[in-house]
Amino acid sequence: PEQLRGYRLIGEEYVLNPEPISHQLGLRLEVAGTLLNFYRLSNGEKLQTLPEMAQQAAFERQRAEQAEQRAKRLAQRLRELGIDPEEP
Repeated sequence: PEQLRGYRLIGEEYVLNPEPISHQLGLRLEVAGTLLNFYRLSNGEKLQTLPEMAQQAAFERQRAEQAEQRAKRLAQRLRELGIDPEEP
């Protein structure tokens, strides 16, 4: 069954677009269950959905926090060895 139908304006008339592609946006559209996924025509890369972006941001925050904690531990260890980690 047809899940996606797109139209484009040609002159003053909307014409059925037979392929799920928007050349104006540079995107290919694909139905995936209840979601509509977007892919760049230039390289095929899938654009992230909002939940995917939120998950990626949470992962990056966690990774940054871990790196900051490690840097603090290493700086403390250097101080214990009599080395100022802030000195060039």
